[in-house]
Amino acid sequence: MTIYYFGFKRTAVPTDMPVYDVRDITNPFNQANSDIEREALVLAHPLALELVNAICAKVRLSNLTELAIGCTWGKHRSKAIATMAAKFLGMEALPLSERPNAIRSIR
Repeated sequence: MTIYYFGFKRTAVPTDMPVYDVRDITNPFNQANSDIEREALVLAHPLALELVNAICAKVRLSNLTELAIGCTWGKHRSKAIATMAAKFLGMEALPLSERPNAIRSIR
């Protein structure tokens, strides 16, 4: 099982796996000075734990081999949620660009 994160503005949306859209979580880009602070802001959002739990339940109850989590640019919200879900599931999260045969950009 692999959890990928990506940006809707940078990458084609995968159509062959479940996709979770985390753009409802406030973008922390201008609210913090470091990626660690931004990740903490994302995970403190009320929807964050709910999303992580839903993702973990989906993985545990299915035969999925891949799942993707996206936000606008794929740098903060999707990465934080994917990383946290992956930690709970004992795996790692990867950028969608590292998927074999991934479409690198929509531009």
